[in-house]
Amino acid sequence: MSTTPHLGLPLMAAAQAQKHVTHNEALLALDALIHCAVLDKDLAAAPASPAEGERYIVASSATGSWAGKDGFLATWDQGAWTYLVPAPGFLAYVVDEELPYVFGLGGWEPLSEAIAALQNLARLGIGTAADEANPFSAKLNAALWTARASPEGGSGDLRYTLNKEGAANTLSLLFQAGYSGRFELGLIGSDQLTAKVSADGATWRTAFAVDPSTAGLDFLSSEGTVASASTTDLGAVPHRRVVVTGSATIASFGTVPGRERLLRFEGTVTLSHNATSLRLPGGAPIVTAAGDVAFVTSDESGNWTLRTYQRASGLPASTALATGSASGLMGAADKARLDGLALGSSLVPNGNFEQGLAGWAYSGGAGSGASAPNATDGVSGTAYAVIDRNGVSSGLLALFGPFFPVQPGGIYQFSGFVRGDVASASAGTMTLRVHWYKADGTAAGTGTLGNASAGFTSLMASLTTGWVGLDGQIDAPADATQARIRLMVNAAVSNARYHQFDAVTLRRAVGQTALEAKAVANSRLADVASATLKGRLTVGAGTPEDLTAGQARSLLGLATTDAPAFAGLAATGPVRLPSYTVSGLPAAGTVGRIAYAVNGRAFNGAGTQEAPGAGTGTLVTDDGTVWRIAGTSVAVSA
Repeated sequence: MSTTPHLGLPLMAAAQAQKHVTHNEALLALDALIHCAVLDKDLAAAPASPAEGERYIVASSATGSWAGKDGFLATWDQGAWTYLVPAPGFLAYVVDEELPYVFGLGGWEPLSEAIAALQNLARLGIGTAADEANPFSAKLNAALWTARASPEGGSGDLRYTLNKEGAANTLSLLFQAGYSGRFELGLIGSDQLTAKVSADGATWRTAFAVDPSTAGLDFLSSEGTVASASTTDLGAVPHRRVVVTGSATIASFGTVPGRERLLRFEGTVTLSHNATSLRLPGGAPIVTAAGDVAFVTSDESGNWTLRTYQRASGLPASTALATGSASGLMGAADKARLDGLALGSSLVPNGNFEQGLAGWAYSGGAGSGASAPNATDGVSGTAYAVIDRNGVSSGLLALFGPFFPVQPGGIYQFSGFVRGDVASASAGTMTLRVHWYKADGTAAGTGTLGNASAGFTSLMASLTTGWVGLDGQIDAPADATQARIRLMVNAAVSNARYHQFDAVTLRRAVGQTALEAKAVANSRLADVASATLKGRLTVGAGTPEDLTAGQARSLLGLATTDAPAFAGLAATGPVRLPSYTVSGLPAAGTVGRIAYAVNGRAFNGAGTQEAPGAGTGTLVTDDGTVWRIAGTSVAVSA
């Protein structure tokens, strides 16, 4: 054997002359093979001026002095090319590609392609050293995982699978800052997908968890706190639930877009409506109470809208007519409310205080205040307004309601109910007042009906411990276009602490319509004959006709004997109802008619009806079938 079996190094023969030649040839071959670094592997022709010791991998289809040496290692040695035939496993570093190559059965190929698998590695470190605690470690600035596409033999999908031994074990991704944990996501000690956060790496809080059996998502929803201010910036509070403290009026919730907040108020705060940036239902301000909650959202421009509002008292959104007696019979207060309902809807926003004091603003002496408690003994619904004098002994304590439009010169029915915790004979202790305003917001003139003064009209009462109804017909000044209600307590004359108001209403009087100003002026009713009324007897529409008293009676369905019933009719006095005996009542059949049965059997306050033949008279209504005692389902009898 003249060469070594693996590297093909020449061997010296026994008694060989010039042994140094063979020895040097073997050393040169080792020098070319060990730590082999070739300049190029893609040249098919030898370079024209190689330097001593330069090495190349001869490319395919070689020509010139390299012809027939495809794949050989060529070394320029002492002015000539020497060649080494590679064997499987030879390694060479290709300088111009900065890649290691290995010789295999298919020739030279990148070492990275030749390594098909790395199995059962104990540790792997990329850019850093792996250790026993972290057998796989990488120190880098970016990493990419991408799916192998179908043309490459893949499916186009990429699924990253992590597995743990059992439910009680942990499988998670842990995010750290300065090697201190801040966020962990995974199956942490259970099979629920859980997210935890920490501010210090030691104390952890669960942000959310997903139940694997129901897919139920459970969020941790902690409350943040913000003090009320003109601009209460909800976007600066990184919580969905926010407690609002203090008592400042809020005109804005800031300008952060795309947020939603569930607010809980700790006290009395006024929310001020803004048509653009803080939209409240109905455009009216809201005065909060402790425990009230609200849900608000901001749009893409940072403008906030109040979506829902719930008072802590749980008051319903609407009220129903209820009688004030245990028997269910209609008492005086109930009748007054029934009369009010007959006039149509009240113009006073939240006049029954079922929305608490929403829209109402209080002013009074230090220590005094106002509230709208949940109660079962109100006149209407389940709440009423309370002014607490709390020792104040001078000045006026008042609740101002929101503005609402009125008809200039319109006639209205003004009513409400008052009571105190003690009785007092002092007149004017409690007052219901309508303030009239012009379109520019200044005070309007003086009305002509009721207790009218410049700019306002009042109803006054002394104190009783039971509900007292105040009622009167008033008119708006000719220059009034808007109004608001003021509920007042004269602290100088009151000996009560608590003063209560309920069912405050202002309604258009019967027959009043919103006519254009001077639409029916006196000049348009010229030449009216004396002792006549304007109306129309002729069938069909047409111009008014002059009616005699008899024709008017006929149109109204009244007999000649009914004439005295009109004796009390006056613009400033009461309206007198038609009076009949029970047997003389007109035939029932016109729903809504009201009359007085002079010998009808009335009910007393205990719910007992007068004996037959002993009726002292009662108010009756026509339900379209029979005349019944007003406020009951009992047919009238003598």
